[in-house]
Amino acid sequence: MENNIKFSVVIPAYNVEKYIEACIDSLINQTLKELQIIIVDDGSTDKTGEIIAKYAEIDPRIELYTIQNSGQSVARNLGIEKSKGKYLSFIDSDDTLDINAYDVLYNKAEEQKVDILYFGGNTIFEDEIVKSRFSNMENLYHRIENIDYIDAHILFSNMMERSSYLDTPCMQIYNLDFINKNNLRFIEHVQFEDIQFSMESILSANKVAVITDNFYNRLIRSNSTITKKRTFYNIYCYIKIYEKLFNFITTKNFDIDTKKYIYLKLNHLAKTVKNIFNRIGPKEKENYIKLTNDEAILLNSIILYINISDIQLNENEDYYNIWINFIKNRNILENQMYVDNIFQSNNKQIIKTLKQEMNQAKQEMNQAKQEMNKAKQEMNQAKQELRFIKNSKSYKIGRIITKIPRKLKQLMQKQKSP
Repeated sequence: MENNIKFSVVIPAYNVEKYIEACIDSLINQTLKELQIIIVDDGSTDKTGEIIAKYAEIDPRIELYTIQNSGQSVARNLGIEKSKGKYLSFIDSDDTLDINAYDVLYNKAEEQKVDILYFGGNTIFEDEIVKSRFSNMENLYHRIENIDYIDAHILFSNMMERSSYLDTPCMQIYNLDFINKNNLRFIEHVQFEDIQFSMESILSANKVAVITDNFYNRLIRSNSTITKKRTFYNIYCYIKIYEKLFNFITTKNFDIDTKKYIYLKLNHLAKTVKNIFNRIGPKEKENYIKLTNDEAILLNSIILYINISDIQLNENEDYYNIWINFIKNRNILENQMYVDNIFQSNNKQIIKTLKQEMNQAKQEMNQAKQEMNKAKQEMNQAKQELRFIKNSKSYKIGRIITKIPRKLKQLMQKQKSP
């Protein structure tokens, strides 16, 4: 390893003149000194590049690369190509790292001999308005427990089961040989690339570990990717990530539990696509026509599948393969036939249950009708009895006897009233 570099740290930077100094300071002051700090200026139009250049003049560990604005993924991938350390780390340019982080992380990674080491982070809100809007993120990046050397797929399943899986490459360190051996790179020219990279890396890994130390400090600001209003472009990005992940997993073999949670993860991603599509306005939806034919068919397939995916398949049914075959089929008409086939062939128990519920509902309706008819009969009988009473001599005599007292009562009430 060149110059005994222990960590290559990759930082994509774009128009972050307000934040980049704090980020760099947190790195150059690390207690572990054997660092390669790779900063890729992604075509900034403010003073970001100048600030980084001044730091690079002072600290030879800092390498500055300037490119035309191409997006965070392109910058990160360039950083991976330039990396020479034993371990790889990513930092966002508006975030910081505790100064002892790499010391602890390096020792733990060496001790455990893992492909990936996961750690935690703190949420830093830029102001009170942002905090009130995203208060649910306050403890989002905390890890639940320390976990030593464990199979990566088992950890993935455990995290998914406990809703603690995070798409956060910045809160993971990677063995660089592992990254290059598996040719792991970020999908380019889209947002939310963390989802794709995090999932591909854990599903490619052998052994991993977790520590609960919250070394990473993530800044949540009003104009960040996390907080911006959703648009059709977000849908496009999710479609491309979904497609990339789908193509990735179909080349691999996984155990039953891992398949289950892969299915749940991508199903959640698909529901996000559908929810954004339902929320955006008509003008944003017009961007649909900008999709290629393949992209449009994939979007239709995702939404169509989500519309049937809440069906509770029997435990002995292979829902994973049903889903794989459904999404592989990119013709919407054939997909509709496939939906019909699922209902007819793979969900007999569901149809049987629905029929039972319908029969029960019919029985309850018939019972309600019988009770209603009975009530009508009783009401008619009561009316007949009332007519009989009114026509009887005793009733008429009673009315005559009480006529005078009733008249007196009415007169008294009139006198009392003002």
